[in-house]
Amino acid sequence: LQWIYGYQLYLDEDFKNYIQTIFKNVTFPTFPINHCKIKNWYTVNLDKDFQDFPVFLKKSNACMMAKIGVDKHSCLPSAFGRILNIHMSTGHNAPRWEILAENLSGLKKHHLQFTDEIMEVVSQVFERVAAHNGSTLVGVHVRRTDYVEFRQKHTGLDPVNETYFQAAMQFYRDKYPDTIFLVVSDDIGWCKEKITGKDVFHVEDGSPGSDLAIMSSCHHSIIDYGCYGVWEGSLGRGGGSHS
Repeated sequence: LQWIYGYQLYLDEDFKNYIQTIFKNVTFPTFPINHCKIKNWYTVNLDKDFQDFPVFLKKSNACMMAKIGVDKHSCLPSAFGRILNIHMSTGHNAPRWEILAENLSGLKKHHLQFTDEIMEVVSQVFERVAAHNGSTLVGVHVRRTDYVEFRQKHTGLDPVNETYFQAAMQFYRDKYPDTIFLVVSDDIGWCKEKITGKDVFHVEDGSPGSDLAIMSSCHHSIIDYGCYGVWEGSLGRGGGSHS
């Protein structure tokens, strides 16, 4: 969005510190939002889909943004003059695919590069899998712990079960007989019980960063729901299967 619309983006300090443990080249400056007592934000509540966000930015102008007096807020850099606070509603952060498709290759090349520590974990996992003579790697991400209750509460639907994953995996087995599946999850115990096979490997003791890198390094991906899964599929090298 910064490239397209010319907005200077700032990251919360805590978020930047965390994201730097996963990605290299996190060049966005920080903004001490947790320490500034700013009351005159211009706040945008995005209660619809994330796709409305670029439309809003394109139409917005300086008159819509709050004027922040630097002398009254010494924690702000002198470059600050107009600040826009964006609030995203949980569960409505679906990407705008045409924008993502146009810029994804540049993001992957220049920004979304995993740290050496993360890639070392990926190498260790792939070395263990290499002994099983599979040349097509399919990452499987299963999200359960927080999303089971959320999905039932907000949609009235049960979470996808093992039938979905088994059907998606069979699709890849039929297309690529040499497939090896790498399963990552926030509930690996459920996966070890429900998603099994001689060609299935469960990645245990991973982190959100290493799981993302493993999925992104596979040739194809199977995901269920959530932005985390969307980015796993988007950063990967092949096609995705999702519910």
